[in-house]
Amino acid sequence: MAAAVNRFAPAVRGEGKGLVVPMAQWIDAFLLAAATARTYTLPTGTNPAGGGSQAVNPPPGATVTATILRISNPITATGAVWVNPQTTAVAEVADKLTGLAAFPVAPGEHFLFQVPVGVASISMISTAGGIVIIEAWW
Repeated sequence: MAAAVNRFAPAVRGEGKGLVVPMAQWIDAFLLAAATARTYTLPTGTNPAGGGSQAVNPPPGATVTATILRISNPITATGAVWVNPQTTAVAEVADKLTGLAAFPVAPGEHFLFQVPVGVASISMISTAGGIVIIEAWW
């Protein structure tokens, strides 16, 4: 009997057409108040078939934490969303040469990334406020 493997395997659609990824296993809408950092706890779920995007492949039925996120800033937003998986996010306006700067997600854009090992939450802030969409895979 063959076992199904839950694998995050993006596929390139062709020159300039972007990246196709499987449907997220978890999707949240996260409201940010203007100029107020907020912490988002990474979702956890049950590993359906072993494998997946985890650094160590947990057995089927094991509890796993999201390791890949896509943060989307809807086109209706009026400012960037700043994301920091290491410390409290701030809207960067000056040099920060410590390796702990937040990265921006512009309105109408998204950012797909692998969560650093050991991180259980991320911090986000937006100068204008608004909804952020968070998609997660484990």
